[in-house]
Amino acid sequence: MNKVEAMAILGIGDARDARSAMRVLVKIHHPDLRGGDGEQFKKVHDAYRLLTNVTYRMGNVERLSFGNAYVENVFQPKIIKGLRQDGAICWQIVGNVFQKLGLPDLYVASKIWTGWLELKVENRVLEPHQAKRIRELNERGVPAFVARYRRKHGVFIEIVDGDSATPIELVEDWKQGLLCVLARLYQQVV
Repeated sequence: MNKVEAMAILGIGDARDARSAMRVLVKIHHPDLRGGDGEQFKKVHDAYRLLTNVTYRMGNVERLSFGNAYVENVFQPKIIKGLRQDGAICWQIVGNVFQKLGLPDLYVASKIWTGWLELKVENRVLEPHQAKRIRELNERGVPAFVARYRRKHGVFIEIVDGDSATPIELVEDWKQGLLCVLARLYQQVV
């Protein structure tokens, strides 16, 4: 689907009208409503996502070609691949329900280190509910860090204090050996 097709599905001539058109069409086509059409509902939703550049992952990581959304969706699979090469099993937490709860993006389990990672790119803000959840995990003895990718530097491992995250170490070669760094940092923090 391209932008022209997406605008045709929403019945609009300008992408700035996508939100209002989507709201009207969702009320008509929602599969839980009488006469609703699940396929048309999905098309409306996909068209809206395309026009508004909303990153939303369902199952496979979606790759968008603009701005930090692209960088984030390229960084995540690479860090998962690196962790798996180091012998970890990774579960990526996707979907609105889990994100609203503030669960970190990734659960990592290995012999070296087991814990949660919230993945951020550049200056993306750590939301207050995310910071709260990470603090709660750490208080209960469950390791949780923020891994923030910065294009020209590498990955900063950050610890959550209050409502923000403070960088504690830069990992330049983050595609391998990240598990050892996380294990060492957790031992220092505990």
